[in-house]
Amino acid sequence: MDSLQELVHFLHDFAEGIFPDSDPLFLILDGDSDRFLPLEECRPDVAEPLRGLQRKMEKAGIASEFARYLRSTKDPQIVTFADGENLHPFLKAVTETYPSWFGLPILVRQHCIGYFLLGSHASTHYSSEDLRFFHALFSQNGGHIRHLVLFESELNNIRHQSPEKISHGELIGQSEKMLKVYDLIDLVAMSDATVLITGENGTGKELVALAIHKQNYRRKGPFVIASCSAYSPSLLESELFGHEKGAFTGAIRQKKGRIERAQEGTLFLDEIGDISLATQVLLLRFLQDRRFERVGGEETIVADVRVLAATNRDLRRDVEEERFREDLYYRLNVFSIHVPPLRERKEDIPLLSRHFLKKFSLKEGKKIQGISSDAMKALMDYNWPGNVRQLENALSYAVIINQEETIKRKHMPPFLKETGGEPTRISLSENERGLILQALEESNWNKHDAARRLQLSRSTLYSKIHRYGLVKGAGQVNRSI
Repeated sequence: MDSLQELVHFLHDFAEGIFPDSDPLFLILDGDSDRFLPLEECRPDVAEPLRGLQRKMEKAGIASEFARYLRSTKDPQIVTFADGENLHPFLKAVTETYPSWFGLPILVRQHCIGYFLLGSHASTHYSSEDLRFFHALFSQNGGHIRHLVLFESELNNIRHQSPEKISHGELIGQSEKMLKVYDLIDLVAMSDATVLITGENGTGKELVALAIHKQNYRRKGPFVIASCSAYSPSLLESELFGHEKGAFTGAIRQKKGRIERAQEGTLFLDEIGDISLATQVLLLRFLQDRRFERVGGEETIVADVRVLAATNRDLRRDVEEERFREDLYYRLNVFSIHVPPLRERKEDIPLLSRHFLKKFSLKEGKKIQGISSDAMKALMDYNWPGNVRQLENALSYAVIINQEETIKRKHMPPFLKETGGEPTRISLSENERGLILQALEESNWNKHDAARRLQLSRSTLYSKIHRYGLVKGAGQVNRSI
């Protein structure tokens, strides 16, 4: 996992998969301070329960005391709601709303870096096997969590030191085309206009949306992402608008949709061109008056949200071929920003490469000084069908395998080395990683289906996804992303 956010999301989904209808909560200590990280950049289903727990601790005046208590603990023991009178007063205070729960300190070499708490909304039995598994899971990942906390702190320092003219938020580039993108972000950021962000996969459309959000007066509100290509039409409707209890099989409680979670913030509709015509009708109505009903509900809800959308498709052509509603297209395309592909701004490759080199050198704990001329030539000569994301993956690969002070062509991924006529050697682990990623992509990241294709158990597949750092949408470095 390349970021703390990705690792927390992975652990959250893993825990929720084992114990549905629960809140996996990550109280991670912020450096040497007596504060917990707010994890504001995480998804709402991760950040909101944590925000509620932290508010509760602050209101009770125990947040700092709990942090200091954790710093002093060296006991890795798991505790549960069944421990009764033996519980620490802090745990009694923060778990009183959950019928069942368990928690454990996250330790790295007898140094506590935080606390994991899983609170179930219904009475739940936790077997000793379950508890031992979670103890092993956090023992294995504790060091990685600590490293990512330190790494992201260093990375923030680097970003703050970057000259403004070569970056905008997390976007990096000083080519004429990128400077034009920065200007358009500045022009539209302070308004409430709907923005359509276009560009190929891997160009950074989400980063453009995030830059707009962070410059807007809504920046203190949530930034909620809805990946429209990740769900079937019926599931997407529930993801966007939410549903009432009993609305369909499996709807065991009321659920707020992503529109409702984005209240007073920004809703980012990623890959908007992939939604069905039926869902387009519902979305059009919402965009017209910012009102909607949950699936299976009758109450009309008013949403105070700003909408940003992105697509890698030619929506104008889709309108002409009647795959996309014309009225919805014009509702979305109030203001447009096109993010250029990397092949059209190759002058940014050295700048991006140095940024990624510094980022991954910090992450891997290496002191790599630079990129050789032959390696840079390979980077400049390639057309990057996967754009900036593919370049980032290539530099990550090079840093991981490099044991020298300089990145050379021999350290590049096979698809770049092949252009120089060097023989390609693919390890067993690389083959396994490729097969797993292929199965996940062919099953649209349905892990049950992917495990069936690979003839693996789901727990083994989860373990391998974590080991190889596979993330939906990231692709392989030698494939179009």
